[in-house]
Amino acid sequence: MRKPLISLSLLIMALQACSGKPAGFQGDSATMSSTEVAGDATGRSFGNRDGEGDATAALPAQADAETSIETDSIEMNESIVYEGVDATIEVPAETDDTGAAPADNAPAAPADNAPTAPEDNAPAAPEDTSPPPTSNPVTPPETPAPPAAPEPLTLIVTVPSTSLRAGSAPMQATAKISGETTAANVSWTVKASDGMYPGTIDETGLYTAPTTGGGFDITITAALIDDPSVTASVTVKIVAAEQIFVGCQQGSEFFPITADVYQLPVNTSKLPDFSQIGAKLTTVCMDQYNVAPRDWSAGFPGVTGLNEWFALHTTTRLIVPSDGTYTFKLNSDDGAKIYLDGTLLIDNDGQHAPTAKEATVALAAGEHALTIDYFQGPRYQIALELYWKTPGASTYVYVPKASFK
Repeated sequence: MRKPLISLSLLIMALQACSGKPAGFQGDSATMSSTEVAGDATGRSFGNRDGEGDATAALPAQADAETSIETDSIEMNESIVYEGVDATIEVPAETDDTGAAPADNAPAAPADNAPTAPEDNAPAAPEDTSPPPTSNPVTPPETPAPPAAPEPLTLIVTVPSTSLRAGSAPMQATAKISGETTAANVSWTVKASDGMYPGTIDETGLYTAPTTGGGFDITITAALIDDPSVTASVTVKIVAAEQIFVGCQQGSEFFPITADVYQLPVNTSKLPDFSQIGAKLTTVCMDQYNVAPRDWSAGFPGVTGLNEWFALHTTTRLIVPSDGTYTFKLNSDDGAKIYLDGTLLIDNDGQHAPTAKEATVALAAGEHALTIDYFQGPRYQIALELYWKTPGASTYVYVPKASFK
């Protein structure tokens, strides 16, 4: 193997040393033995560039030299420019012990050390994650809808009762526009069916029934004064004086006693348990317990054929005018019982002819719950009368219509 090539720096210093033409220097060529180029690989034995050392010399300016240096049979040729001196050193290719040429160990071309453009380290623009803009087509403005036509006015007429006994006290009718609370400004008229006398009604709506007759309907009508085409009506049945029961759903101002009607088995001998009797047949109303003993075959409104084996469960509110002791008398045919504020006051039960029983009780002024249960056995006689003696009175009178509510 050949020894490693001498370093370039060592070669340069050798050339400097040889510029003084020491022994062995011949013209522009110099041949040195390995001992003449002795030194370590750094070339420290030849001195430094400051002239220190034992073999330092400067090449003459603009001098050209081609120098061959043998170092253990190594020849180098290279072109060098050093302080105006051109030197060409030829370095033949090495061979290994087999004589083959080694791989090309020529130094690679120096990298291009020209400054490169600095990388653009500016932060990248943030990714736009917003949704793509949507098109907003301009729509023409909607044509406003024409104003809605005002709702037609609705007039409502009400009366305290849809049945009225002939000769009874006057009854007040009222008229209001739907949704309003105050009375409407109206005019009033009344007409009767079948050419009967209808009674009278004044400008305030106060109606007075005929004093006699009955068994027909009258129609009370109200019309708006500002618009007479807006009208409303109500029908009222005029009841004859001798009629006991009127059809209803519940008690009213003029018929404040409500009576549920039940049919009884034949030969019933006493009042039934109304909680176990079953469904009622109908509901009727009364204005007073003043049914004196009489023959009776008329039946009830809506159930005209029922004139025996029936029961009535009647309820109302009794208005006591003042505190004190009151005595009640119940006359019935057949059986009846009185309950006052839920307590049995008089028991006049059983099948019998008209029979009266009495009871005395202290009552406070005001309203009290009153219930009278009654049943009718075999036809045709009936009776159901309620009397009282108020505090300080000496005789019985029917409990008046005004005392029921």
